[in-house]
Amino acid sequence: MKKIIKRILKEDINKKYLDKIVSYMFRHSYGGFPFDNSVMSFRTYCENEFGLTKEEIEYVYRKYSYNMGWDDLEKKLFRY
Repeated sequence: MKKIIKRILKEDINKKYLDKIVSYMFRHSYGGFPFDNSVMSFRTYCENEFGLTKEEIEYVYRKYSYNMGWDDLEKKLFRY
């Protein structure tokens, strides 16, 4: 039971951190990405800038694209 509670607390803290990253990216973007996406991918940016894992990057991308108002079809247009 303690392991489950610890895991839930860790996941909650991690989501709060990831939500802060999404907020930072949203504030620093101007209708697109907060970086030059002709030079690097979203994944590379998140790995280099924030040290995120593949699963964390997927979470951040979904939240970020939702905040930007993009739908799933547009996701395929950007290099992930």
